[in-house]
Amino acid sequence: MQRLARVEALADRASTPGERRAALSAAERLRSRLAASAPTLPADPWLDPPGGRWPGRAKLRALVRAWTQGRLSDAALAARAQHEVDQNLLPDLPVSDPESVEVEVLLQLSTLHLGALLPERDGAALLAFLDTPAEDSARGWQAWYRHLRGEPGTRTIAP
Repeated sequence: MQRLARVEALADRASTPGERRAALSAAERLRSRLAASAPTLPADPWLDPPGGRWPGRAKLRALVRAWTQGRLSDAALAARAQHEVDQNLLPDLPVSDPESVEVEVLLQLSTLHLGALLPERDGAALLAFLDTPAEDSARGWQAWYRHLRGEPGTRTIAP
């Protein structure tokens, strides 16, 4: 529920139509998942999530690199990421948690079919975000938000 509230707030604060569409699409998917999974969620929050584990940073880096190099289309990467999102119960993590970076990138990749992210504009920032040291994830989030706002001086990595 907190994640849905955050995504809805993101839609309200979106600065471009593409960001708003992506956030509204993500909110709709969350509502659908909540409605479909409500009776099957485990009662004990310490149990393993039903889908297992989402891809780690190394796998996400490889996918983003393939996308930025044109070896993976927006639609193909979005479908792969959406499949992972559908298979996993993604946690709502604070930005201080290193795994929050993986969850954010996976969610961003799952919306590529909406055209909000472009490989030539956003690929290097996604890679930089994934390269954030575990002990510095909050700073990685700050850089990611600066990139999304289009602020100059965001760190980039050549694909």
